[in-house]
Amino acid sequence: MYINIMGISNIDGDDEIEGADPLLQFLIVLFIILLIVSVGTIGYRIFAELEWIDAFHNGAMVFTSTSLVVPVKTYIGKIFSSFYNLLSGIFVLIIIGVIVRRGLRGAGISTIPTTSNNDDDDDSKDYTNVFDIY
Repeated sequence: MYINIMGISNIDGDDEIEGADPLLQFLIVLFIILLIVSVGTIGYRIFAELEWIDAFHNGAMVFTSTSLVVPVKTYIGKIFSSFYNLLSGIFVLIIIGVIVRRGLRGAGISTIPTTSNNDDDDDSKDYTNVFDIY
């Protein structure tokens, strides 16, 4: 048994999730989003020397994978902006992955059957759960 953001799952391939509270999951994702946008806002304020509203605007726009609104003119601000762009893109992909995984599980799609050889026996099939990381 292991614990992930989606709840508690069994390692033996059982797809049933016990104790997955949708409100808790929503609050965790909301907290992560607010934390990342706050880091971007503070970073743009300190390193790029932008006003608070411009720093928040840049942080939110970059997090949503749009673009910078106010150009960054300091060298350290450009370095911060580069790393923030990369990391916020990764976090957006992770959050989308969690949402898609949850939707696939809700639709009953959580395992993909693969065969280890050409026999048609049920014993030769290896059912691998591709959405769980152990």
